[in-house]
Amino acid sequence: MAKSITRIAIGCLIAIMLGAFLSVRQINAQAPDAAQNLSLSIADCIKLTLKGNLLLQQQRLDPQIVAGEISKENAQFDPNLVLSGGKDFSRKLTPSILSGAAEAESDISSLNIGIEDKLITGGALSLNFDNVRNESNSIWQTINPYYESIVSLKLVQPLLKDFGISVNEAQIDIAVNNHRISISALQQEMISVLSQSQKLYWDLVFTMENLKVKKLLLEQAEDLLEQNKAKLEVGILTEVDVLEAESRVAARQEEVIIAHDSLMDAEDELKRITNLIADPLGQSLSIIPTEQPISQPQVADMQQSIALALKNRPEYTRVKTELENSQINLNLAKNKILPKLDMNGSIGFSGLGEDYNTNWDELSTAEHEIWGVGATLTIPLGNRWASNNRTQRRLEQEQAALRLKEIELNIILEVRQALRQLKTDLKRIDATLIAQNLEQEKLKIEEQKYELGMTTSHDLLEDQAQLAQAKIRHLQAIIDYNKSLADFEEVKGTTLEKHNIKLEELQPST
Repeated sequence: MAKSITRIAIGCLIAIMLGAFLSVRQINAQAPDAAQNLSLSIADCIKLTLKGNLLLQQQRLDPQIVAGEISKENAQFDPNLVLSGGKDFSRKLTPSILSGAAEAESDISSLNIGIEDKLITGGALSLNFDNVRNESNSIWQTINPYYESIVSLKLVQPLLKDFGISVNEAQIDIAVNNHRISISALQQEMISVLSQSQKLYWDLVFTMENLKVKKLLLEQAEDLLEQNKAKLEVGILTEVDVLEAESRVAARQEEVIIAHDSLMDAEDELKRITNLIADPLGQSLSIIPTEQPISQPQVADMQQSIALALKNRPEYTRVKTELENSQINLNLAKNKILPKLDMNGSIGFSGLGEDYNTNWDELSTAEHEIWGVGATLTIPLGNRWASNNRTQRRLEQEQAALRLKEIELNIILEVRQALRQLKTDLKRIDATLIAQNLEQEKLKIEEQKYELGMTTSHDLLEDQAQLAQAKIRHLQAIIDYNKSLADFEEVKGTTLEKHNIKLEELQPST
């Protein structure tokens, strides 16, 4: 009895383990199937494109690269620490007793330290501490050796050429503008890529629906073939009708194959722009769009849309910034044609003694001042380089202004065309819907006539095909409308704003 119970228990345990094992196998077998599908909304598609698109990853580095130029141009105002030292010895015959010795010897050692700084006005300011030890065999040198130190502050300031904050910060301003230009280029690329990503999403939706229509046509042809075979057996139809149906089945099988290939191509294009195709797992995924295209009219005012486009289009902002750069270069060229008039001045104190401590004590009293002022005027004769440079910069400025006007006109034209396209697509949606409904009614009548033997298989198959084409044209019109909506956001420059994408972290800083 005990052995029987034990056997039953062992059998139950084995059964439970076997059932669990089979369940796990079934779950593991189903898991890859579930993992093969990737449900994707428009928002998901945008996120994947922003994160994975290789072109955007490359373009995103440009503002960071150009930002380094701002720091490089600011570096011209960094101060310099200057250290110098030396030793000079000489022994030479003298022509006069007044030299203090028949053979004069001189031993001079120097150690100097200074700080130099360029000012934003174009001037140069320096603070210097110069130290000299001088030993000589001259009888006229009452302190031998002597130590001398001089503390001096010197300023050289241009008053015409190279004068002014705007002139000396011109390259910094240009670097800041170039950073803004690189950000505008990034924004333009992002808008273009995201717009393309959305249109590829809708292309995938279309190819999926197109495949469904082709499969439905195939099913209808297969059903008709079965009906014709049955009617052939009872003598209602001839072999010609069966052959006609078989021919259409084969033709529609080809259409399904082609539609499926188009679906795979559309899926790969979406995987390419989102960079899913770079991952072996992503290559095997089947993308399932979760959003349906809309066909409701979107209200848009022409003048408001144009104003919005001129405000937001990155290329318009870029060209305006380029115009600013050309104006800066023109102003700089005008300054370079001026004569160079530099004012210089210095003030300082000196000390002198038989040793360094005495020398320093004398210096600290600030009783022995040193100062000087002066000016230097340099007038170029001819000045051809500066004159030609100014002419070139003026022409470049005029060229940039014309380029800005051209971009403005192109934007206005693109907005007008985009709005017209939206209206055209809406009219196409209405027209193709009417055509689809008419073809539906026509097929319904043809099916009734076929049941009564009043029409042929050929005519019925033709009407099925015409209805399918009407459905595809209607679907294409709806898809084109949704793609035109993406184009409309692109021409207005509002794609990033619409999807709440911000680039504050890339704004230029000085």
